[in-house]
Amino acid sequence: MNGKFWKPGTRLLSEDVLLDKNALDEGSLGVCFNPLAQLSLNQQRQELPIFKHRTEIIYLMEKFRVLIVVGETGSGKTTQLPQYLYEAGWTSNGKCIACTQPRRVSAVTVAQRVCQERGSTLGDLVGYTIQFDNCCSEQVTRIKYLTDGMLIREMMLDPLLSRYSIIMIDEAHERTIYTDLVLGLIKKILKVRKDLGVIISSATVDAEMFQRFFDGPQECSILSVQGRCHPVTLHYASQPVKNYIQESASLCVDLIQNQRVKGDILVFLSGQDEIEQFMSLIELEHVLVLALHAGLSMERQLQALTPNQDTKITNKIIASTNIAETSVTVPGIVYVIDCGVVKQRHYDPYADSESLVKVPVSKHSASQRAGRAGRTQPGHCYRMYTKQHFDRNLKTSTTPQMQISEATEMILQLKALGVNNVHHFDYISAPPTAIMIKALETLYLLGAIDSQTHLTKGHGTIMCEMPIPCRISKCLLEACDKGCGADMLTLCAMTSLTQIWTTNDAHVKVLDACKNKFAVIQGDLLTYMNIYHAYARITDPHQRITWCQENHIDHRSMARAVHVRSQLKKYTTKFKLKTNSLFHDDDAQGYDSLYSPSQVIVMCYLKGHFHHVARRNADHVTFTTLRGDQIVHIHPSSVLFKYAPPWIVYGDLVQTDKKYVMNVSMIDPEWLNNKQESL
Repeated sequence: MNGKFWKPGTRLLSEDVLLDKNALDEGSLGVCFNPLAQLSLNQQRQELPIFKHRTEIIYLMEKFRVLIVVGETGSGKTTQLPQYLYEAGWTSNGKCIACTQPRRVSAVTVAQRVCQERGSTLGDLVGYTIQFDNCCSEQVTRIKYLTDGMLIREMMLDPLLSRYSIIMIDEAHERTIYTDLVLGLIKKILKVRKDLGVIISSATVDAEMFQRFFDGPQECSILSVQGRCHPVTLHYASQPVKNYIQESASLCVDLIQNQRVKGDILVFLSGQDEIEQFMSLIELEHVLVLALHAGLSMERQLQALTPNQDTKITNKIIASTNIAETSVTVPGIVYVIDCGVVKQRHYDPYADSESLVKVPVSKHSASQRAGRAGRTQPGHCYRMYTKQHFDRNLKTSTTPQMQISEATEMILQLKALGVNNVHHFDYISAPPTAIMIKALETLYLLGAIDSQTHLTKGHGTIMCEMPIPCRISKCLLEACDKGCGADMLTLCAMTSLTQIWTTNDAHVKVLDACKNKFAVIQGDLLTYMNIYHAYARITDPHQRITWCQENHIDHRSMARAVHVRSQLKKYTTKFKLKTNSLFHDDDAQGYDSLYSPSQVIVMCYLKGHFHHVARRNADHVTFTTLRGDQIVHIHPSSVLFKYAPPWIVYGDLVQTDKKYVMNVSMIDPEWLNNKQESL
């Protein structure tokens, strides 16, 4: 596809914009918006490109055990395939059709759309299951959308997935850890269950790779479905862009003020911090600016995916991470601005450190992003990089997460499913040996597996079932043993949030003053507890909202923390774990220990994060990690940013221009060798 060159910062001449006549070859999306809305629901379904393949799909599912569907943008496969098979009688025996999604928001929005088409209530015939939210009925639900991680959790209770007749793995080209893991597990299940049908949905030409994985054309067929896609003009930068956030904001203003074709704008940025910075630069009347990233509540994510109903709003700008590349449909988008970067988790097994690193997108991802502009009418994609950069520096496809991410959680899941020899598991792309060895070592140190790498009957089995990372579940188990389980439940919920403070409308000094109300010198963990308890003491919902606004705290995040904590409390009840509090329980008043309650809580956190310890350097600003000798900085959002204690434990490491550690608390180095028997 030929692109047009432009210079960032210069005014666009909309009269000179030309449309590329070649349609993009893109992947499928979960439909939450349909340009054929004026038609009846039945007519809308028949207008979708996949409808003409309906009979062929049913035939292929009867003849082959595995069907790979390569579907372009707007083909309708995500919503229609499960319905076709339901109508063909694949659930007549009382079984269910499952369709996995890589993200929570896509599972919810697609389920809502299919419910609308079926004329049913969400949770009856059609439902969804995501972490901490199950909207299904075992008696009536026959079409179920769920994240791939939740399907793996179901395998722990039902290894053969006996309640399903069809498993559809959607967006398989994204190659997330759980998607690849599901593919390997499904291949094992197919050897036992002869009545199970599998559909692999992919938006790329990797179909042959999936076919080889499932034993070739004798067992697996490929079907290509053309999509409904309008032409999109590509505009490349004529020179490298120094500040793509600033240039993107300027371009948005220019597009809205001088656009030839009315439409909304979708801006792809790398993460929440960039999105917030971008949004602060947009000052336009009658323009709605919304964020879209995984850290937002489901309500706020759906807000960005819903057509605007306010007549006073002339344009909408959505600042999104790669969550909008696939799986969800963003309505009304005519212009896409692609900054060409994405954040990926990269794990270094030798330093035992996982960093969130900003890297260039792949060529396939760049095409996916451009395709968002061509859903309902001809569109335009402005790339904040040169054509030379695209041709020479971008990889063809995204590296599978399995090969660059930490494998601790994945191996723990395999152990729970009875796969003891994880090295010989049938991976579609096997993780490096060094990563697997480090994962086994970590699980052993956490007490999840024994010296023979078998799952331990005590902590190991509990950690498998906990819907939180194994390091966090280790902290919770340790805290329950030491009398502060309730306090650790609060920390588990609070550290699961990606946003606590609202920064868009807060001056730095005002925000710092709000943080100081709750801050304690011990660090972020106990500060989070102060925030949670202050919020939880307010019982009136309206007063909670007012309190959050006054303190520049995100109310939706706090509401999610309350929900997550209540869900985790059910697991502690299930496993009969004691959840006392060292601060609020009457039986803690007679607490006798060499350490204060605050120290005990941080020491329990250290039990799960022993590999995340750093000591202060001579400059009193930077720290060196004990594992890997990495130079890190305390993140500016931490209450310890301006105070550098000699030793710290941290929860996460994020890499931008520097390596920053987050969720930081001060520790005593003696705790590293102390078995804590005196607690």
